[in-house]
Amino acid sequence: MSTWLRLLGIVLLFAWTAFPAAIAADEAPTLADIVGAPALGEPMDPEAARVEGARIGKGLRCPVCQGLSVSDSPSEAARAALQRVQDLLIAGYTEEQIEDYFVDRYGEWALLAPRASGLNWIVWLAPIFGLLLGVWVIARRLSSTESCVPAAAKPGPSEGAAPDDVDPYAHEVLRALEERKR
Repeated sequence: MSTWLRLLGIVLLFAWTAFPAAIAADEAPTLADIVGAPALGEPMDPEAARVEGARIGKGLRCPVCQGLSVSDSPSEAARAALQRVQDLLIAGYTEEQIEDYFVDRYGEWALLAPRASGLNWIVWLAPIFGLLLGVWVIARRLSSTESCVPAAAKPGPSEGAAPDDVDPYAHEVLRALEERKR
């Protein structure tokens, strides 16, 4: 008897899940339902959508080969994303709407170049600040080395400097050298 109850339970479970799916299949969502907004641009012909889609795809990151764009990647996931871009262009969606669509689903990570807004300004401005800091450090280093003149370049007593201007140790070394020359 428990076998018949299990079988009846499986049949009822199947009917319960399959019936709503069959009803929903007749009411397939439109592209506007998937994107969540109506198209704002003009619909494109398929050839123009292919060319424009490849250009837009250069700015979208492949989910599989993370260093490549959707246009450059040979993976199936990238091909599907590129096809979605072309379908959206054919339906009349703009480049901004398409990028927003991918960002809404996959996050800011989906874009190869992050948008210059919010905390992403740090990504855009950090190299400039690093470059300015490097120039400042080099300039400080060069200016500090110019003020340090080596002892050999300072005039000695024989070159017209007074003996009081010379370090006592250097004065003794110079005096010893003078005596040695004689």
